Amino acid sequence: LKLLGIDVATFGGDNSFWLNRMFDLADEEKKNICVRTAFNSRTGSYRKLVFRRCAGGGRRLLGGVLVNSVQDYHTLYDIARSGREMWGLETAVLTHGPNATPDQIEEDIYPSSVRFGDVLHNPLVGLAKRVVVVGYGPVGHHLIEQLIENAEIPLKITVFCEEPHLAYNRVAMTTFFERRSVAELSMTTPKWLAEHNVEVILARVSDIDRGRRRVLYDQGDVLQFVEFDEVVLATGSEPFVPPVPGLTVETPGIFLYRTIEDMKSIIAWAEGRQRAAVIGGGLLGLEAAKALLDLSMEVHVIEAAPHLMPAQLDAVAGAMLKKHIEALGVRVSVGTKIAEVLSNTTGISGIRYSDKEVERLLEVDLLVVS
Repeated sequence: LKLLGIDVATFGGDNSFWLNRMFDLADEEKKNICVRTAFNSRTGSYRKLVFRRCAGGGRRLLGGVLVNSVQDYHTLYDIARSGREMWGLETAVLTHGPNATPDQIEEDIYPSSVRFGDVLHNPLVGLAKRVVVVGYGPVGHHLIEQLIENAEIPLKITVFCEEPHLAYNRVAMTTFFERRSVAELSMTTPKWLAEHNVEVILARVSDIDRGRRRVLYDQGDVLQFVEFDEVVLATGSEPFVPPVPGLTVETPGIFLYRTIEDMKSIIAWAEGRQRAAVIGGGLLGLEAAKALLDLSMEVHVIEAAPHLMPAQLDAVAGAMLKKHIEALGVRVSVGTKIAEVLSNTTGISGIRYSDKEVERLLEVDLLVVS
């Protein structure tokens, strides 16, 4: 959350850490899982690391949550990805962070004579000459970079991009509100693509013919195709719009928060309007709230979960984050249930929701669904 000036980080060694919500676990809650936490009331920092106990007595870092103590985030992420086995003293030092003093480190030492496991790297295999990538967001671009870097045979890469822009950094997308520059968000250039034999087709894929190994798309009124040896779907996710009465992006003043075109529409609508709401207190929702705040609007964040960023943070970290967000001037409601979104002839007009079983009406001029 760099734009908000708040240091919050979560990391996991693989997808199972997120799918199983292991960041929410308490110690001994799950067999063979060890959870260690460190909270510093003086600095307002909180660290929670989740380890798996190994048969030999060591531990492997699975992931964790960091608030106001993120200096070693990349180190921790690399350790989690490597699967390296560690011992008691090292896990204690990691838990308390790089600025820990000796008296903060718990006496929990395992044998130091046991060697750490080697890190294994699986090489890319099965690369084809004609590779088609459907979707040109950050993941699609990263895949192309990896293919080019690791290829042992010549590749002809074709990538389909539905948006009118080449791959750009969605995490930093909120900076568009401040600088209004697509170039600053871009992750590539036409020159780089040409130098690496990558063709970009600005079109939406309509079908994949697996039998004839063709990707079909419409170019104007003509059906075209590209042949492939391997095809990769990197289309990302669809924005979730909660099934709430009256909530539809067809209503003027209600916007998704996903693309640069969304940003342009929000900026245009915010001109001369006073109050905005954001449905969703996840990463993008909070970034959207800060962007709307910078547009001189009164901003409310409405989150259904008991705390902010429920997909990445536990309750303690979520509560700390809420205080930071509110200190910026954003009003936050968690544990809410939206009953209805109201509109009139000009567009969005309000939201009816319950907050701790109290029915509330919030009048708004703009609503972002994140």
